[in-house]
Amino acid sequence: MIANQTLQNSAEWLHQKRLRLAPQKTEAVLLVAGRKIKTISLEIEETVVESREKVRYLGMLLDKNMTMGAHVRRTAEKANKALAAIGRLIPKARGPREATRKILCSVVHSIMLCAAPIWHKALQREVNRKVLLSTQCRTAIYITEAYRTASTRPLLVVARIPLIHIWARQRMEERSTEKTNANTTMFERWQEWWQGETDTEQWTRRLIPDIAPWFSRKHGDTTYHLTQLLTGHGCFQIYRKRFHMASKKQEVETVTGQLTPDNIINKMLEDAEIWTKISSLAKYIIDTKERDIRV
Repeated sequence: MIANQTLQNSAEWLHQKRLRLAPQKTEAVLLVAGRKIKTISLEIEETVVESREKVRYLGMLLDKNMTMGAHVRRTAEKANKALAAIGRLIPKARGPREATRKILCSVVHSIMLCAAPIWHKALQREVNRKVLLSTQCRTAIYITEAYRTASTRPLLVVARIPLIHIWARQRMEERSTEKTNANTTMFERWQEWWQGETDTEQWTRRLIPDIAPWFSRKHGDTTYHLTQLLTGHGCFQIYRKRFHMASKKQEVETVTGQLTPDNIINKMLEDAEIWTKISSLAKYIIDTKERDIRV
């Protein structure tokens, strides 16, 4: 067998260089890409090595069908463990400010995007995207202090977290083009996806029609109360249709001008003081509704 002879030649060459293989620690995978070849047996210095379904190599899990699905699942497991550890440091609501949460949660995305230029094509399969999107959703909940029942895609926009398949592709493109160009392309893809989303995201998409200005803002944190306003979820959902009737809103409008769903985000992004006023308005509305619900 050609493979066995090649391995024997390699072992002899190593001996000449005063090096040795460790056959008992050697693993093998047969990369067949879907072809009907189950396993093979290799022989290294009289030790038989059976090929496996997958092996670890330089931190990657290589499976015999070359789908990288095993690596995606393992990456999600590692990221979820890191997120659980972060969760023990910060509460899901009314804890540190958004910037602090985002720094802590960046560990999760560093794990998820490790070696992304190599395996990013695996995310062309929806089953692999869903595995990592689930982790992204949990991360977004920690960053935005949202309810666990909030929709994933609006939460990712509010938390300023690009979808994993778009983000991984951007990491790959950084290797062949300037980072600025790769970022611009990422925002274009993200915006195209956001404009084509379903009615379940209609409220958030109306408030935040353009992702790039929201993503690159220099001031303002999302909070437990503001997130409910931005997603239309939680207690704010009950009050949304009567939002324009709030007396507190009329007080805020003496500073901000008239507020509508179509201009509220632009006003918040223009001025830090207006952001604070509107965030306070959201807190007032949510606290009022929570008090009414308890009663």
